[in-house]
Amino acid sequence: MDEIQVNPLIKHGWLRVIVMIIPYTLVVGLFQLAGLLLISQVKGKDFMELINQLENNRGDLSQFLVIQLFTLIGALLVIWAFRKVIDRRSLHSLGFSLRKKGKDIFLGILIGAVTMMAGSLILWAMGLLEITDAGFIASTFLTSLILCIAIALNEEILVRGYVLNNFMMSFNKYVALILSALLFAILHIFNPNTSVLGMFNLFLAGILLGASYIYTKNLWFPVALHFSWNFFQGPVFGFHVSGLDMNAVIIQKPQEEQLFSGGTFGFEGSILATILSLVMIAWVVYNFRGQEAKA
Repeated sequence: MDEIQVNPLIKHGWLRVIVMIIPYTLVVGLFQLAGLLLISQVKGKDFMELINQLENNRGDLSQFLVIQLFTLIGALLVIWAFRKVIDRRSLHSLGFSLRKKGKDIFLGILIGAVTMMAGSLILWAMGLLEITDAGFIASTFLTSLILCIAIALNEEILVRGYVLNNFMMSFNKYVALILSALLFAILHIFNPNTSVLGMFNLFLAGILLGASYIYTKNLWFPVALHFSWNFFQGPVFGFHVSGLDMNAVIIQKPQEEQLFSGGTFGFEGSILATILSLVMIAWVVYNFRGQEAKA
């Protein structure tokens, strides 16, 4: 059972989120800078050249992984401090309990994998996806797996754990869900090759990932689904992930029809992703609405 909140330093949840933005940005930025300096020293690369490579999605996987891991450390530090000093609750109470969550983790991974497999097969059957090559490199595969886990943890702890949790203390849970989903989409607005449909689908992804949280206040299903969605989308089936190109087992050449294939933004920029996301949202609401968690 979750602990009782008593006299937070800032009364309104929405205000706690706003106050957190600047410290979060500064601290996470400093940790990312530390990660860049570490990469620069280890790889013997010019610092500014390294930044330019990463900004243009030309860094190698290990570099992106280091940045994500340093981001995770900085994010956890800031959110822990805010939970302790401002919210006056524990970091664990954001939804880290693993008790009886094995099924949720399995379902999250399964749904992400099945969705990406179904999307790939449909596009292939329509002649909108051409597989040009395939290959498996164990070190690359493992690095991609850890990278996708780090990305999922980073974004879910922030958006679903801290933001949605606090929004639910100020608004109706469905309003809180919509607001957090909008923020989730905005966080990706500067990704490469962003499209209007891609941004809308990221909003739907925010609804999908947050739908279970508004009932359970637990992070493990959205973390598992977020990881699986990205991992099978990019490193396995070869789509761009929100505009970012990742090394893949299956090398594909999407056709020019962006409405169905998503083009250079990836599967998330397709109308097919819209349809599948709506189906998954309906399933998640149906499956989790009976598990309303007591605050």
